[in-house]
Amino acid sequence: MKDENMSFLFNKLSRFYDAFMEITGLSNESLLLDHIGDLEGLKVADVGGGTGTLAKIMHHRNAEVTVIDPSTPMTQIALKKCPGLKIINASAENISVENNYFNVVCMRDCLHHIRSKQDTVKEAARILKQGGRIVIQEFRPSSVVSKFIYVFERSLGEKTVLVEPEELVEMMKCNGIHGQTTNVSSFEYVFSGVKEWGE
Repeated sequence: MKDENMSFLFNKLSRFYDAFMEITGLSNESLLLDHIGDLEGLKVADVGGGTGTLAKIMHHRNAEVTVIDPSTPMTQIALKKCPGLKIINASAENISVENNYFNVVCMRDCLHHIRSKQDTVKEAARILKQGGRIVIQEFRPSSVVSKFIYVFERSLGEKTVLVEPEELVEMMKCNGIHGQTTNVSSFEYVFSGVKEWGE
């Protein structure tokens, strides 16, 4: 996630972020949205939601969307895009939300930025309602594009660590979330899972 160690990339460069995503072809929200389904009336946590591009789309699909991101410059842009969004400036490992609150938790291309991935998954499971869905879009470590992104982000001081699909499935399972991964492009995959009742 974008914590204090990532201020250069996500705070100092926040105003260029959306343009960068468009130019590089990484602005592909539909890949994740296709795995979420109907959002009408649902409470959605967009963890690492940054400038709110994905959150705005979900808001316009009549979801109650909360962007959870520690970078204030990024979330300020999100609010300008879509004033109807809720914002929590916090790290993914410590979210000030009650247990079993959200119907959907999503993370788009942010988990590889987070140092404490186990803690992040545990926190995501905590804030997700029983029977709720979690959807995570990430880079596949073995792809050439992903390796380039890894080198690029590391050159900017990021502590990027890419996550293997099988590793993510196991982390989720250990926290009561059962699902599977699907390759959605030549370099990205999506995990889609459900929090089991009684977990």
